[in-house]
Amino acid sequence: MTQSLRIVTLNTWKGEGDYPRRLALIEAGLASLNADIICLQECLKVPERGFDTGAFLGDQLGLHVVQAEAREKFRSVGPESVLSTSGLAVLSRKSPQATMVLPLETDDDDGGRCLLIAGFEHAGDWIWVGNLHASHLRGEHGAALRRRQIDQTAAALADLPPGPVILAGDFNARLDAPECGSLFTAPELDWGPDPISSLPPTINEGLRSHSPSQASVIDHIVLLRAGMAWRVARRQRALDTAAPDDGQYPSDHAAIVVDLVKTEGTPR
Repeated sequence: MTQSLRIVTLNTWKGEGDYPRRLALIEAGLASLNADIICLQECLKVPERGFDTGAFLGDQLGLHVVQAEAREKFRSVGPESVLSTSGLAVLSRKSPQATMVLPLETDDDDGGRCLLIAGFEHAGDWIWVGNLHASHLRGEHGAALRRRQIDQTAAALADLPPGPVILAGDFNARLDAPECGSLFTAPELDWGPDPISSLPPTINEGLRSHSPSQASVIDHIVLLRAGMAWRVARRQRALDTAAPDDGQYPSDHAAIVVDLVKTEGTPR
């Protein structure tokens, strides 16, 4: 008997562009994917304006929601500049049975960063999900900061109780970049059947305007401590085309979709 689990990660791009229109596109795109667990980054929250990306999408999709607010600052949402947070959310069919938030190293140029962890029982296993949004800063300073954040993440995940660990999010780096070394060299790492060099960029093509990193694969879902049974069977992009009527993209990032399978009694 084969058990499966579908995971999606998406950076939702805060309140940029036409925020209400993009939320509708994100909702429709995520609904079509029928995922078990969705990890979201850059989730805008402005309570006094009623903006809450994670809660809105969870409500519309009928999913449980856990969130970690982060990176408070003034941001543009339409014509307004509003004090907001840009945090993390995990949406799931099953209510998580454990959650935790781990603050990550940061600096004044970057704002607060954290790791959101949720634990679930699925197919007879305890499965841990980590949601990460690493620093966007460029240059040697940014790479060094990301490395420390990812090292902290890898250490925290390694200390979790037994069970497969899924790490998803916007790493702002290729998985084989030096700053991801502590993950890339982890035992039983599985990112899917395709080589990293063949994966398409995860910034949507019509919105690449900020830096060379936008031509790279910077959004990832990786399986750690996979053991004998769990493996990544398929990895694909989604939410990566503009709406035909108005040219709007759901986000500047494409979603990444990973299907995990567990085949009882079958070695990897």
